Amino acid sequence: MPTWTSVTTTNAPAWYILGHARHLLDQGAFKPIYFLDMPEIYSSSDFEELQRNVRIVLCNDDYWNKLTAKPGSVPKRQLINLKVARAFCACDWFLHLDSDEFLHLERDFADLTHGLPTEIHEIRLQNFERIISPDAPTWHTGRFRVPCWDTAALSQYPEFIQPFLGLGLANYYHGKSFVKNRPNLLQGIHGAIRKSEFEVIRFHLPWEAGFVGHYQFNGYEAFYKRITNKRQFGGALLEHEKAQARWIADANFGRDDIFRIAKSLFEAQDTEAERYMEHALFREMPQAYTERLANAFDAEQLRFP
Repeated sequence: MPTWTSVTTTNAPAWYILGHARHLLDQGAFKPIYFLDMPEIYSSSDFEELQRNVRIVLCNDDYWNKLTAKPGSVPKRQLINLKVARAFCACDWFLHLDSDEFLHLERDFADLTHGLPTEIHEIRLQNFERIISPDAPTWHTGRFRVPCWDTAALSQYPEFIQPFLGLGLANYYHGKSFVKNRPNLLQGIHGAIRKSEFEVIRFHLPWEAGFVGHYQFNGYEAFYKRITNKRQFGGALLEHEKAQARWIADANFGRDDIFRIAKSLFEAQDTEAERYMEHALFREMPQAYTERLANAFDAEQLRFP
């Protein structure tokens, strides 16, 4: 039976990491791996609880001194951590996930991979973006905004946010991947890179069989903190993300302006959401998905702060 694990670089609270891990363990992950980007924020009891449930790597000065100078950007640290994980773990497949991303598989991973040609070294999952109702009491529910390349449908979005969307999504649109454990493969944040002139042969999993839910907005204050901590917008951003960054920078990182862009991008009233679903811009969350998330966290942990 094929084994798989996830790799995440994070500074999320311990309780959140545990819920994130339970969500993955419920789907068959083997001891998810969490690289703690700021280990100094955790208590000794946090470390004890985490170590009982997941594998953790402390990305402290000793860790980076053994490898290289600590990269200044999170994506570069993620890539190094992913390489480290693939070196010490013997699982058959690896999935790189951020802590604000939640995997959903409709079938067991063994069933999903059964019958796939052996030449397939990557299983690509589409990402969806969680959109919340303004009066929602919990953060795990809502609707999904899905990729779209129909310009007529995309024109249904408010003119203000249209420059801030790429293929209909506010962040990345090219999915995440399970990547096979093979010596001739490197793994990037989103997929496989082959160490030769030959292409990686990949299988694109149908949306109905599995996807990644992206929760980049969890309240105005959290979003404000996220944005103000990312004042250096690097070249790795997609063009529509650069447009968001320029607009925020032109607004001098004003709190009200950041709240405005967050509300416009990640909230929708029910009437709006229903209209967007008619144009195939939104879709309902599967019940099995929200139930699995609810089971991974305590009820109080699902409430907005």
